[in-house]
Amino acid sequence: MFTIKEVAESLGISYFVLRQWRTENLKKSEQQSPPTDKQLKESEELKKLRKENLKLKEENSILKKFAAMLSREQNPD
Repeated sequence: MFTIKEVAESLGISYFVLRQWRTENLKKSEQQSPPTDKQLKESEELKKLRKENLKLKEENSILKKFAAMLSREQNPD
């Protein structure tokens, strides 16, 4: 484990600046609460919808390619 002073010196920054950043970071992490059940459900739903969206985009791309192929077969130059 390193001291704040050692880390500050290795980074080439002031001890006081690093100490201030550390203090601010600790305050922020203490303020953050664990996700609620609602947030977890919304996160799962978002993940599911993104996966479904990707699948639909792939299917759409395949259909566009197929339509272009049929068009070329029906209208040979």
